[in-house]
Amino acid sequence: MRRPIVAGIVVVVALIIGATFYFVGRNAIRRAFTDRRPPVAEYAPQTAPEGAVFTPAPTDWPAFRGLGGTGISPTGKPPTEWATDKNLAWRVELPGSGASSPIVVGNLVIVLAYSGGTGKEPLARTIVAYNSDSGKQEWEYRPETTHTEDGYNGFLTEHGYASSTPASDGKHIVAMLGKSGVVCLSMTGKELWRAATGTMSANRRWGSAASPIIVGDLVVVNAAEEARALMAFDLATGQQVWKAEGAALELSYGTPVLARNSKGEDELLLGVPDEIWSIHPRTGKLRWHINAPLPGNVSPSPAVANDLVLIQGGYPSTTLVAAPLGGNGKLPADAIRWQTGVASYVPSGLVHDGHFYCVTDKGLAVCLEAATGAVKYQERLDIKGAESRSKPVYASLVLADGHLYAVTRKAGVFVYAVGTSFSKPSVMKLGDGEDFSATPAITGNSLFLRSDKALYCVRR
Repeated sequence: MRRPIVAGIVVVVALIIGATFYFVGRNAIRRAFTDRRPPVAEYAPQTAPEGAVFTPAPTDWPAFRGLGGTGISPTGKPPTEWATDKNLAWRVELPGSGASSPIVVGNLVIVLAYSGGTGKEPLARTIVAYNSDSGKQEWEYRPETTHTEDGYNGFLTEHGYASSTPASDGKHIVAMLGKSGVVCLSMTGKELWRAATGTMSANRRWGSAASPIIVGDLVVVNAAEEARALMAFDLATGQQVWKAEGAALELSYGTPVLARNSKGEDELLLGVPDEIWSIHPRTGKLRWHINAPLPGNVSPSPAVANDLVLIQGGYPSTTLVAAPLGGNGKLPADAIRWQTGVASYVPSGLVHDGHFYCVTDKGLAVCLEAATGAVKYQERLDIKGAESRSKPVYASLVLADGHLYAVTRKAGVFVYAVGTSFSKPSVMKLGDGEDFSATPAITGNSLFLRSDKALYCVRR
């Protein structure tokens, strides 16, 4: 009788030890990320590292939401009116669907698309480049799908398997391929390297969404869905430079934004559930973090207004929060400058002339004073024909030449003047029956619109 008792005791002890290691391990991952502090000597260099690639021209739109992820074209002058017989330069059929935004570098427009993966047909992704002047296809690249993605159901059907926008420095093109990793191409579509980013799934299995950004000679990827981690890779070689893990990254879908604070320090900013993080871009270590009312998941990307970062998101309720740059360690709760429930669930906002502008997923056009959060206006767009959609807007607002462009999924593009008073928008529509979930790109006098079926160029 003694042997079964002893065996039972051994099993119980083993289970206790295993559970202890499991929970301690999870907490250790959390502590290893949120508690570490970069030493002063590791502060980011204030010029691009030796051998780093050049900065894209101000006329390019080289990443998600353009230069620096601001959503603003400093030189663009696209049309404010268009139709099939007016200002439509060209339209091309895409090799697949997706919510990935086009980018424009030099005379190339580059788009990520996917086909298959929703039924019996296997998933296939394509990166394709078109001539920005004519719409002629210059090249395409079809990467191997190395790992199975989450099933096509739930919220994943809202965006699919090509939601991440490529990024380019004018010499390289990088794209996030979900569980198949990150790939780097030459400007002629030749594969230079590929790197793994993890094959995990978040508890809701919504798929990958965040876009890579190029920071000097690094590619930074929010692989929260695949690895609960931020990762940086050498742009030239694909070698991993740092990996910052954290359990709180789960359900963080935003693309990080790089900002320089008033001390001259570079900060990589990101919203995660219940917190705002500032990361050292050269080391991946945490500069500062603060608790914030961002429950559930955080999808929009940050916006920066002078020495404030503005983060919005959350579920089931959304909040827009302003926190100061330049901190160290864990910031106290009273460091939050302001917060408001006038916020977006998916689309990101932009900052112009001291004001924050956004069109929320529910079609609410918003303008707030960035320093105080004071609401200047909140007006619901007249999105006729989209009443059946709970989220008629998926794309992020963009700005050029004094006008805001709000792309809706089915009701066209709302174009209205930027300013603290709301002006009646004009509504431009192309592609009947097509879904426009991608944020547009702007260069020169052209606006590039991507639907689930086609790429359009409207040109003044």
